[in-house]
Amino acid sequence: MKLRKNLERLTKFKTQSGFSLIEMMIVVLVITIIMGAVFKSINVTQQTSTQQQMRLDLTQQARNFVDQITTDEPIRLEELFAEIGRLP
Repeated sequence: MKLRKNLERLTKFKTQSGFSLIEMMIVVLVITIIMGAVFKSINVTQQTSTQQQMRLDLTQQARNFVDQITTDEPIRLEELFAEIGRLP
């Protein structure tokens, strides 16, 4: 009787479901591949954003430069060349 209970307990233990080590390694591999793709996408998005911000900054600086030129007191070429001492 005792032997039968032990045998039932052993067979019951073997039939319990669970994950094997290989199944867990495959899951980790799949998750790693997915996370790699996500991080690569994030990196590309950040680089694009940085490039667009740099273009925007350069455009704004160019606009400020043109505004400053147009609002400054105009310099006459004759006065400029008189200061230099020669005409081209």
